Amino acid sequence: MTSDTSPRDNPGHQLINLQKVLNGAHFPATRDQLIETAKRNGADDEIIAFLETLDDAEYGSAAEVSNAAS
Repeated sequence: MTSDTSPRDNPGHQLINLQKVLNGAHFPATRDQLIETAKRNGADDEIIAFLETLDDAEYGSAAEVSNAAS
């Protein structure tokens, strides 16, 4: 089942899922490294698509990734 709600539209869902799928990420991390970590942790297509929209930059923490979602 898919959802019509993107992570940006549902901040609570996004924050929980981002924290879960970024568990074990080594920061600072690039967008591509975050995507690879998320895939290894079983992220759904919605979260991967969201991560792909992030700026191609280096992120210092999961909180910084979450803030980029705002």
